[in-house]
Amino acid sequence: MHCDACLDDRPAFNDTLALADYRAPLDRLAVELKFRGRLAAGAEFARHLHERFEDSNLPTPDVIVLGRTADRARL
Repeated sequence: MHCDACLDDRPAFNDTLALADYRAPLDRLAVELKFRGRLAAGAEFARHLHERFEDSNLPTPDVIVLGRTADRARL
């Protein structure tokens, strides 16, 4: 299912997979990884994302791109 904006202007990709909404407890893991350099948090993200992918019906990706959230200054 696609939103109206995506139907009008199709994105340059076929599928997306997000780990979860940005809320507890994953928001704390993101802060630990991004601002405190806790690489174990990155391993935890990767493990959960891999599980989510394995449970999906998505084909094996050609490319994996990490999304970037909006700059705080623009929020």
